[in-house]
Amino acid sequence: MRLVLLLTGCMLRACWVEIRDQVVEVRMSWQFCTTFFRKPIIEAAPDTDQTTGSGTHESRGMWLVNGTSKGLLRIRLAGPARVWVMGIPVPT
Repeated sequence: MRLVLLLTGCMLRACWVEIRDQVVEVRMSWQFCTTFFRKPIIEAAPDTDQTTGSGTHESRGMWLVNGTSKGLLRIRLAGPARVWVMGIPVPT
């Protein structure tokens, strides 16, 4: 899976989830980024759903942002979060 990310220009050192006092920032290199407040988090739990792809994927307002198929975390928010894909704001 890492090879696919590298072939699309996704630099692994530029992919992270950072949890600060009031906000969470998720970045997948140049391809995806979002920052949202921690207060509207309804649930944060390990995600045991099976996945075989890596990258950023959207379905019905839900996002899968992953560089691996193991150790995924599901975060549910009370409302929408602002998301940028390839530098373009995407409505959620």
